[in-house]
Amino acid sequence: MRKILITLFTIISINSFASHLIGGNITWENIGPNQYIFTLNLYRDCGPATVKLQTTDSILGPFGKIGVVRDTVMDLTMKCLGPSSGGCYNTQSSKGVEHHRYLSSVQTLSGVPPVSGWEFSWTDCCRTGSVINASTGVGTFVKSVMYDHIHRAGSSSPYYAFNPAQQIISINNSLSSLAQTKNPADSLYYDFTKPMSDSSTSFPFSMGYTATSPFPNSNTDPANGPVTINHNNGLIEYDVKVGLPGLYSYAVVVEQWREGSLLSEIFVDNSVQGDFAADSNSAPLVTIDTAVYTNISRNGFVYKMEALQGDTVDFIIEGYDSDINTDTNLAQVINFTASGYALDSTWNNGNTFQKDAVLTPVHPQSGFNSTVTNKVRFLWVIDEEHFAGKGTNHAFHFQFSDDQCPYVGMTNIIVEIGIKDGAFIEVDSVKICEGDTANLVGITASGKYLWTPSAHLSADSISQPIATPPTSQYYYLYDPSNPGFVDSIFVDVQTQGALALTGNGNLLTLTDTNNTTNRTWYFNGVPFNYSYDTLTAFGNGNFWVEADAGKCSLWSDTVTVLNGQSFSMAALGNGIYQGSSRIIPHSYGISFRLNSHANLKSVTIPGIYDRYTKSAGAYDLNLKLYDASQTELLSEHITLDLEKEGKATIYMDHLLYANDTYTLAITGGSSYLFSLVDSVSFPSTPFNNGITVLGAFEGSSKNFPVGPVDYLLPMGILTNGKGVGINEFNSDGFRIYPNPAAQSFVIEGLQNHSDVELMDVQGKVIFSSSPEGETLEIKRKNLPAGMYFVKISNSTTTSIQKVMFE
Repeated sequence: MRKILITLFTIISINSFASHLIGGNITWENIGPNQYIFTLNLYRDCGPATVKLQTTDSILGPFGKIGVVRDTVMDLTMKCLGPSSGGCYNTQSSKGVEHHRYLSSVQTLSGVPPVSGWEFSWTDCCRTGSVINASTGVGTFVKSVMYDHIHRAGSSSPYYAFNPAQQIISINNSLSSLAQTKNPADSLYYDFTKPMSDSSTSFPFSMGYTATSPFPNSNTDPANGPVTINHNNGLIEYDVKVGLPGLYSYAVVVEQWREGSLLSEIFVDNSVQGDFAADSNSAPLVTIDTAVYTNISRNGFVYKMEALQGDTVDFIIEGYDSDINTDTNLAQVINFTASGYALDSTWNNGNTFQKDAVLTPVHPQSGFNSTVTNKVRFLWVIDEEHFAGKGTNHAFHFQFSDDQCPYVGMTNIIVEIGIKDGAFIEVDSVKICEGDTANLVGITASGKYLWTPSAHLSADSISQPIATPPTSQYYYLYDPSNPGFVDSIFVDVQTQGALALTGNGNLLTLTDTNNTTNRTWYFNGVPFNYSYDTLTAFGNGNFWVEADAGKCSLWSDTVTVLNGQSFSMAALGNGIYQGSSRIIPHSYGISFRLNSHANLKSVTIPGIYDRYTKSAGAYDLNLKLYDASQTELLSEHITLDLEKEGKATIYMDHLLYANDTYTLAITGGSSYLFSLVDSVSFPSTPFNNGITVLGAFEGSSKNFPVGPVDYLLPMGILTNGKGVGINEFNSDGFRIYPNPAAQSFVIEGLQNHSDVELMDVQGKVIFSSSPEGETLEIKRKNLPAGMYFVKISNSTTTSIQKVMFE
């Protein structure tokens, strides 16, 4: 779910009476093609001095005013916010709350909304009384925006399902701003938005308060905690120890999304009563027994679970409070309320489901109010009607509150239930190479499985069969106990063409019917980049080619070159050969520049070839670093046992300056074979500092260099933890497919505690994750086509691989 930026602007007030509003919102219901009924909800204090609202009003829309008529008036005052009798029109005028609902006639909206959407708004000149977190006299402004996608789909907007008559006190920690949608395919995203005024685009917050911290917070007093909103369900959490009593204004927007398109934005402009006097009362403790119903997890006040069609979700919600009511000297009564579109009619859901979620008191409890403990059972048989495609999520809000006046202890929790197909396969498609296997992973509600077709499957009645299809095809998963539940996966078999390497004397020819562009040539195990189909052998030894075709790695035949013209440079270093000592004063090296300052940490030489058989001991190597004036800056020594180590790594710590020329020279007890690479440039990427190779040189170990040659020793340079060099060495343990990708790609073979980053060619981190499993899917979202880098790190290795979005 992406978050968009909302630009608020001044609107001419269409109402001028002093109604002492504490908030409101605008929603709509679609009743036919391009036809809507709009609802204006207004919430006001209802003390004796308050001017009453009109029986008719209007909403300002994109084509003019939309008339609305008051339909209902409802007293929403929370018990204990008024006098002992409760209700509106009491002496505490700022604490009683009344809901006025206005409905329009059927409105026909022709045309298509612009990119910015159609805006519907209502304004009022004055908020009630003195608002603590804002200047007195600031107006109320509510609005909603309808976008093209919802207009074409003919859908209704979300509607807010919470009681705006709420209280923030120090013993409580949360407020609800829950909204509901009639389409399970919708996903809702909540955020704080700037409270709006008809007189200014900037809400004048008091010192220490902001749009995202509208209640007492650590900026108003260090004893307070932060104010946050849960973007998935609208739950507002706070921790107030110290604050001024009175009204606090805040605003929330809920964005309605479906299949990646923003359908609507519904704003609510609201105020709540704050009382922070010290009190011995405490809020009820609320829990769900996750030991019994294990498919549910908790994070603070939010419980989450996943279920399949055909599952029965069954758990007990318990509220506990042992406090005594100081007015009655009896145990406090714990009151239970609930909200959620999929709940049964007892909770005013208004849904059209045949099977609703049912809440019942746990025996011997007879009602939803109880003392000390209040236990309520949640039971929901999930059917096809509750599922509307991937991403279907249902939210339920449960509240336990006591009856202690005037500071009611209250705890809100949210249960989010994500629903999957009754027969569910983890991915929609997978690519494999010809002859490879695919592990199909499925889940069904009954735990029984039927895969078709059964040909080329290891088994057709298990959850994770192995498929080896000779050609691309679909596989289908059925639930035998629920025949209506089915899901599918497409196994795309990548057919491999010929990748053959042949030799004629010193001329090597590659035949590639796969038309690959990403190739790596190897000489005696040393990789080097070369994009052409023919190559003149530059040394005696083994040559082969690796190429990437989609996600498949193809390997050519190996061609061994033993005779003929040799372009290799065999430089004998200082050491012992065949039992006798040799002193060779020359060395080979590489001149280069980096495009940024860096510390040279180490140099690795992967291509040392043991041309001579040592009688005993290890090879001695020396690495020297020279500046542009041929001054020796450092000299390091390493001993290498080729039979055990296979490559030389020389460690150091030396500062290299950007755009200065340096030369690394190697000498020692071995001979070296050089790859045919010279004068290359590597731009700065997420895994290097940028290197320009100026050339390879030969010269005295004391007077370096004296003249150029045409060959370059394969080496990798490590600077500040980032490798630069002519070779890239990637881990074989990770598998990325599809690559190139259209909308997403999957990484397989991750180890525990792996860190994954997706970066663009400039090195900017676009996405990061530390998945717990072995598989991670990365979605493209709105990224443009082109090359990206995937960096995978764990405690032992770091691998960087390229990936393309088409």
